Amino acid sequence: MLHIINKSPTNSPALKQCLKRAQQGSSILLMEDAAYALISKTEASSQIKQHMNRVSFYVLEPDIKARGIGEKIISGIQRIGYNDFVKLACSQHPVQSWF
Repeated sequence: MLHIINKSPTNSPALKQCLKRAQQGSSILLMEDAAYALISKTEASSQIKQHMNRVSFYVLEPDIKARGIGEKIISGIQRIGYNDFVKLACSQHPVQSWF
């Protein structure tokens, strides 16, 4: 299953709710302002690190570049482009967007 989050963890409970429900083998794509959750040494990135052994995490490269955080994100996150996003969404069923 692919979970898509686009809201900042400071403005939305979407990340916390998703992490509680994501099952082993799921994928989580952080895009738009959700990319801020990946900045190292934050509460959100600590929560993500706790789930990295059972969930695959992705981030849209254009979103981290647009926010100037490319060098600040935690390691172990797969950076993808839009073409890879389409491939990921097509290969994972179902797809759940979190608002």
